[in-house]
Order: sequence, then C-alpha cells, then structure tokens
Amino acid sequence: MPHAELDAVPGTSTAVDTPLSPDEAAYVAASRAHNTRRGYRSVWTGFTAFCAGHDLTPLPAAPATVSAYLVAR
Repeated sequence: MPHAELDAVPGTSTAVDTPLSPDEAAYVAASRAHNTRRGYRSVWTGFTAFCAGHDLTPLPAAPATVSAYLVAR
C-alpha cells in the first residue's frame, strides 16, 4: 500500500503518488478516531475472510459479493 501512514483499509490505495508530509500524515491520522479505524479494520478483516472462503474478489467488490456477505452476517 503506497501510504501505510494513512491507516487505511488494507488493499486500497490513494490517488496520490508522492509521500505525505508529516503535517499531512498527522491530519489524516487525526481525521478518524482510533476506535473508528479499529472498527474498519475488524470489518475489513471479516469481509476479506468471507471473500477468501467463498472464492470472491474483495476489491473491487461486486454488488452480489457485498449482498452475500451481508446476508451471511
């Protein structure tokens, strides 16, 4: 992932090809509460595990993949 400092969802990328400055990285890190980022990671981990177990592609996720995951939940 190009910008690990973003604490983004694994497997996603940003449109920016250059590293963030320390000020930019701090702003991005502060844009979501710790518990929100932890929740995103937890849901992403569950979704990707579901996709792996059903031979589905998580990104880009087809609408049928998302609905199958939600039904399974």
